[in-house]
Amino acid sequence: MSGPDLKGRRALVTGAAGGIGAAIARRLRGCVAAVTIADIDLDAAEVTAAGIGAHAVRMDVRRRAEVEAGFARALDQMGGCDILIGNAGVSTMARALDITDAEWDFNFDVNARGVFHTNQIAARHFVAEGRGCIVNTASVGGRGGAPFLAHYCASKFAVIGWTQ
Repeated sequence: MSGPDLKGRRALVTGAAGGIGAAIARRLRGCVAAVTIADIDLDAAEVTAAGIGAHAVRMDVRRRAEVEAGFARALDQMGGCDILIGNAGVSTMARALDITDAEWDFNFDVNARGVFHTNQIAARHFVAEGRGCIVNTASVGGRGGAPFLAHYCASKFAVIGWTQ
């Protein structure tokens, strides 16, 4: 697999037990970076990690204490961290008139609060180390909206705004 040589770099990827996060983790490993897969589903994270030669930690990005603990474990596993990929995300579908408070909160807690928690905790480490890189994934829906996804799109707009 061609790509940048990331040998010696250490990356934490959230929401990486499957989907886009797992693809990002595989690509980083292909570029020779050490990787820790963080996911709320530790069993799935461990399976994905074993398949690519990575580490795994359980992390519910909605909970600051879990992010702090998971980040500390990733630091131990890899001997540090240089790259954070803020990828954990969820989506539910409902008409705007029918979105419940619980659906709104779930989307914002994972998508926006999760990015806030992971970014802030990683950034504090990166500032202390004098280096680091944060990449957040969002959605084109955060720029233009989509039917039945108003709450999801709003949460991804928050990710885009925070990242900018």
